Parts: sequence; structure tokens; C-alpha cells
Amino acid sequence: MFPSLRGHDGDTFRTRFADRTLEDALVTFVLTPGGSVDEIGMKATSASADCSYDYQDLVFKAGRRMNRGPGVGGSGSMAVRAAPSNI
Repeated sequence: MFPSLRGHDGDTFRTRFADRTLEDALVTFVLTPGGSVDEIGMKATSASADCSYDYQDLVFKAGRRMNRGPGVGGSGSMAVRAAPSNI
């Protein structure tokens, strides 16, 4: 389940799932002054989306760098918190 992202408006992109039974979402990237991603927020593209697609309750916030150990990719982290988003 890896959707493609297509440009939508500025720092907001629209997901497109190959499995059309999954609800698409708008994904907004909040950037730091230096251009790094500080936060990612989401919301369903349709107001009539099934309530189980609670994308608006997900906010991904940049975290501190983590030592993930040998063989584990990535040099930073994103923490997830359930909180209303203002996208």
C-alpha cells in the first residue's frame, strides 16, 4: 500500500492509491526556514470519506536524529501524534 503523490497546491500533494477501495488524501508538508520537512499533515480528499479514514488525526512531526543500528536505513525520524490538524 504505497500511494503515488501528485502535486496539488503549493506544499500540498494528493495521494493516489492503486487500490481504488482506499480513500485518497491530501498531504501537506510544513517546511522549516531551511527547507527541511518539519511536519506532515493529512486529510481525506472527500468530505464523504468513511470515518475510518481519520487522516486528519495524524500529524507527523520531525524528531531528533536516532541511531537505528546496523542495517537500518534513515538518518532521522518522524514521530506520529494523534492531534487535529489545521490543513
